[in-house]
Amino acid sequence: VTDIDLFEFTTGNRWSFSLEFDRQDDDLLDFDSVRAGAFFDVTSRMRLGGALTFTSPEEGLTRVGESGSDEPEIRLESAFRF
Repeated sequence: VTDIDLFEFTTGNRWSFSLEFDRQDDDLLDFDSVRAGAFFDVTSRMRLGGALTFTSPEEGLTRVGESGSDEPEIRLESAFRF
């Protein structure tokens, strides 16, 4: 069973932030992954943003770069509302 805690914050009319914790056991401080995102509403119909995810190396989900070290996942997104 996976527990996901998601917190979303809005500042002003255009900026929003999200913080997500993913854990698979009851230990509140033992996370499988942590994601932080920031989003900007360019207009009422267009949103841009991105998120940075850090995953536990034990889960085997992290990417290993050319240097051989674990790397966080970076995601950019855009959304259009019609």
